[in-house]
Amino acid sequence: MKKKPPERGLVTDAVVVRIIDGDTLVVQPLLPEMSIRLEDCWAPELRAKDPEVKAAAIDSANNLRRLLMAGQRVTLQIPGSHRASDLLTFGRFVGDVWFTNAEGDLQSVAETQVEKGHATRTKGGAE
Repeated sequence: MKKKPPERGLVTDAVVVRIIDGDTLVVQPLLPEMSIRLEDCWAPELRAKDPEVKAAAIDSANNLRRLLMAGQRVTLQIPGSHRASDLLTFGRFVGDVWFTNAEGDLQSVAETQVEKGHATRTKGGAE
């Protein structure tokens, strides 16, 4: 099921600063730059010791780098919640980032990573 483009509310335009790995990037909205952990997107970890997992992690991060470039304008969406624990994980805000695809439509970065096989919707890879 495809996500709908983000509704305005807790949404802001931002600029991509850099890609960390396949499910984490740093963006700079009107506030100081912040790390975003993509919601419903679990990519292999770059620090994995297993060579196959590490190779998949590098591939995932490289795919995210192909989707988004430093300086590119995106839309940042952080879901509303009354609990800070729902908004932050390891110092990163949990949310989604949207970019304009070749057809001119807004597209979810998390959904794209999952659809292209570079991440899963749940931790551990079960769909």
